[in-house]
Amino acid sequence: MIDIDYYGELKDDFLDRYKGNTSFDHPQYIEHERSYKDELIQLFQDTVSAALKSLPEDPALRLVIAESAIDMFYKRLASNDNKPQNLVGFRYSAFLKSIPPDQKKEFASKLSKLLYGKGELSGRIDEFLDFLANATPDTKYPYLPACGRAIFSFFLYLSDPENHMCVRTQDLHKCLKSLTGNGLDNAPSGIEYDRVLEVVKDVQHRLEADDWKPRDLTDIYTFLWLPWGDKLEKTGAFSPASAEKYLTQRYGLEKEPTKKLAGFKASSNRQLALERTSNSVSLFLEDCPAATTGISLLKRYSASEGRHSNLTSLAPDLANGNIAVRVKVDTQHALETLCDWYEEKTLAEAVPTGDPEMQIPLNTILYGPPGTGKTYHTVNKALEILDPDFLSANHDNRSALKARFDELKAQDRIAMVTFHQSFSYEDFVEGLRAETDDDGNIHYRVHDGIFKRLCNRNTAISAMDFDKAVSELQAQADETPVQLKTTTGKSFEVRYFGGSTFSINPASSTGEKYYPASIEHLRKLYLHGESEGMYNPSYVKGILAYLRENYNLEEPNLAQEVSASVLIIDEINRGNVASIFGELITLLEESKRKGSDEELSATLPYSGDTLSVPDNLYVVGTMNTADRSLAVLDTALRRRFDFEAMYPDSDVLSGIIVEGIEIKRLLEAINQRISILYDREHLIGHSFFMNLTSGSTVLDLKRIFVKNILPTLEEYFFEDWNRIRQVLGDHMKPSEHQFLIRQFGGGQIEKTLGSDLAEEVGSDFFVRNSQALNNPHAYIGIYTVTNSSIDDV
Repeated sequence: MIDIDYYGELKDDFLDRYKGNTSFDHPQYIEHERSYKDELIQLFQDTVSAALKSLPEDPALRLVIAESAIDMFYKRLASNDNKPQNLVGFRYSAFLKSIPPDQKKEFASKLSKLLYGKGELSGRIDEFLDFLANATPDTKYPYLPACGRAIFSFFLYLSDPENHMCVRTQDLHKCLKSLTGNGLDNAPSGIEYDRVLEVVKDVQHRLEADDWKPRDLTDIYTFLWLPWGDKLEKTGAFSPASAEKYLTQRYGLEKEPTKKLAGFKASSNRQLALERTSNSVSLFLEDCPAATTGISLLKRYSASEGRHSNLTSLAPDLANGNIAVRVKVDTQHALETLCDWYEEKTLAEAVPTGDPEMQIPLNTILYGPPGTGKTYHTVNKALEILDPDFLSANHDNRSALKARFDELKAQDRIAMVTFHQSFSYEDFVEGLRAETDDDGNIHYRVHDGIFKRLCNRNTAISAMDFDKAVSELQAQADETPVQLKTTTGKSFEVRYFGGSTFSINPASSTGEKYYPASIEHLRKLYLHGESEGMYNPSYVKGILAYLRENYNLEEPNLAQEVSASVLIIDEINRGNVASIFGELITLLEESKRKGSDEELSATLPYSGDTLSVPDNLYVVGTMNTADRSLAVLDTALRRRFDFEAMYPDSDVLSGIIVEGIEIKRLLEAINQRISILYDREHLIGHSFFMNLTSGSTVLDLKRIFVKNILPTLEEYFFEDWNRIRQVLGDHMKPSEHQFLIRQFGGGQIEKTLGSDLAEEVGSDFFVRNSQALNNPHAYIGIYTVTNSSIDDV
């Protein structure tokens, strides 16, 4: 049974978007939501459906059919601005595309049975999901429940849109929860899909009864999915859709929105524009207020900087050629506050750069002694940069923070690396790696390191399209020569024999005389227009022209904005920073970043690529001061990073009392002595004791001392046992409470070595006292010792 009130809200929202529409025939609806889905359905039914219905036994043909089906995720659709579908995300399609050929053949069989087999649909779905869950893709994207749900429903929808719909997990889960009180299950199943269809059919019948005339489940899918963000007022959600509704009511629409942007004009005649497809609410404005709760500055544009192309038609005052800002708004209240300010305040009252003390530095190093939570804190630091609202709302929920951190890491917005003595520039930026082809020939390929990949995130989509086109040409040229022409009209044929080059045979040459055409040079020519150092350039340009014409390879969009990212470098001081960063250490400076007035770039030594560092790439390092002092750090590193101290925090141990031992006082006493006897860079961190509770025993504390505290002190003081005893207060405790006691006594050294040698080696040989380590009073004595209890050692 569905919530009638919520169903009414869905109808009202649809009518707000498409005025006067009750038959799903509004021109904007057809253009933005319907036409590309119809095109994709027709394409599937024209090219794949028949082959799946009568699946051949030939394994080679099954592989072709499987790849044709998978290609539906990537087909460029004329009615979608020549872009692929957006019903299933890239990570899910990449999972399926990368399974090995033998599994693709099995995939064809499982898909044929799913779509056109006999028996209950729920059973066929479960069998198909079992296959996906056990597939072994060669990709960083693992199988997830949402992946299986998206893939099976995608193909059911393409085969029969009158009775099936594609399920986008997050969106439909929230909509169903508001509509019926129950969302999707944790794991997909045939029974779950039956329940989804039951609700969907109920909505369809109600719309038909209301004379809305939906044609098929494409209309129902859009009706349910499109406005879900608006309708989650029951859970207090704030979304681009709800923001658009508010702005439309407040200002009205100046022009018909595009698919990605809506433009408005405030009563002050100042323009603003809302991004409709963003996950959060972000706006383009002329300026923004000083630091305000719920409003954060994402980007400040100079007049010459590129930005969203739709601004030209919807908010020309904010388009290229004008100064503008892009801000993120977190709550409905913050949006109303921003609108009030935008209407009343003058330009002079805007803060051009925000409060400097409120801005997060681009380069930060968390430094401190071991055990102070530096690596642990990088999770919070990354979320402070990328999702501060989530951090604020879940600051006490470590599992939620770690899950969000892992989610951003899976989206390639967070990367993590640990420096060590053998870590090099070739690992971090780029280097050469040897690869062997099927014939045993060795080829050397430029391998991008983690830093270069993060700097070049804006080329990822374009590079993906290029790689797909090249892969298709490789497959074609592997079977038979492909006939091409240079840009001057000279004929040549292309073959691919493996490795990192195509093989070129000019028509004018006699016999089979092949010349190499580097795929890496082809990539650089496509992405950057670079031809310097290219061999056989006329043939490389001919290949690129062929890819553009025959594989719909569009011009790369390198000016597109990408979201901020964070690179975490653990133990940054253990590597040779000057060697690892090389010439790029200068590019880390804020004033030298991409888009700044003093922007610098560097030409990389192996690829010859030009690299600059984005202005929204944050570098967060951790540094253990017990390994290396700040004073001896590379000067170039110290000058370009902000340093944030992380010292032991004994307050987190307040209230933990183990068999009468106050852990907070114990740690404070040890660290006070270390500060006096050594320095503050070699204190003992609180994290060693974080697993203790008031229910722990002295044996738990003994384990920490034996495995962590004593070895750390021995390392700090180079086995200077008297100093270690002083840190532990042993020199002021009775002998039975001393953790370190003399190994030899009663003239034993003199008896063993003789008096002359015994005098030379001394008597400072100590061992751990197991009796004291098991005695709570020995630990209490660390922080309650008095001079009256001194025992002569």
